[in-house]
Amino acid sequence: ELALKAYRSAAIFEDLPHLSLHVSAASSLVETYKSLGLKAPPRSLQWMINSLYLVAATEKSIGMLHTSTTLAVSTNTPIDVTVLNQEHSPLSEEVKHELEDQVHADFLRNRQGGACFILRIDGGDRAILANQEFEFFFESAESMAARLSRSPHFRLWRQFMVDDQDSDEFTSKMVKAWLLAGEPKGLPPAIRWSCSSSGEVKIRDSQGNMYIATLFEYGLLAGDGLLGFLVFGF
Repeated sequence: ELALKAYRSAAIFEDLPHLSLHVSAASSLVETYKSLGLKAPPRSLQWMINSLYLVAATEKSIGMLHTSTTLAVSTNTPIDVTVLNQEHSPLSEEVKHELEDQVHADFLRNRQGGACFILRIDGGDRAILANQEFEFFFESAESMAARLSRSPHFRLWRQFMVDDQDSDEFTSKMVKAWLLAGEPKGLPPAIRWSCSSSGEVKIRDSQGNMYIATLFEYGLLAGDGLLGFLVFGF
């Protein structure tokens, strides 16, 4: 039941066509964090609401606007309008570059993951960077970026999964890891989380070739949700 709730909760990242679907997704997310033993909306959720609102404003997405505002009401979380209106920025450009360099060092230069791509969200602007292995076997960064606008970013990897059940189970793990990430830590301070599939899963590359791999995700949020990185890979 918890896995199902977490999977439904992931619909908050979609540009859903009807307001009732946003209400359902927001409600299931509240049920999910409460079932995880959290009495109040976690910081990671509060910051993600800000991030989604910024994406909605930047991409002029009515669906994502409904998502962020519905979720804010459902969780009794005020949206930080000072950040959203860019009246002040909780992060300097120097700190942004430092966090970005940490992510690039781990997943591009030091090859902590295998074939992977990085989604960068900065003040509502979403950008994609993929390593050469991911682009060779799966999809180029340009192709992903072209279909990203007003679309759910977390599902970019799902089209390469063979088994829908594996996709659903990993989505559940991803949502729970994000909700349980805790308070900002480290230098510079950021909320960080990671998860991987329970075992090896079947994936299919862009040419239809089949492989067995472990799916992983790494997430980082900083500056009240103004800056975020999501890394997905096999």
